[in-house]
Amino acid sequence: MFQNRLTPKIEAAREWSAWLICIIAGVLLYESLTGITILLLPFSVFNQFAVLLHTVFGFLSIVPAGFYSYMHWWMRIQG
Repeated sequence: MFQNRLTPKIEAAREWSAWLICIIAGVLLYESLTGITILLLPFSVFNQFAVLLHTVFGFLSIVPAGFYSYMHWWMRIQG
């Protein structure tokens, strides 16, 4: 009834080396670091620019991250 939908290790490793996941991982790292600085540092000129860049990169990363998430889900459904 249930099918084994585990992907081979080679395919999983190839997926992690894709350029889109590298970009998304970098953006998520940047978003995390700027979010922590916004939270912990006093509100200064640096933090004002960090808020602006954090917001812009956050909005710009929605489409690629959504696309990757959809493709990841679709590949896992296909088996």
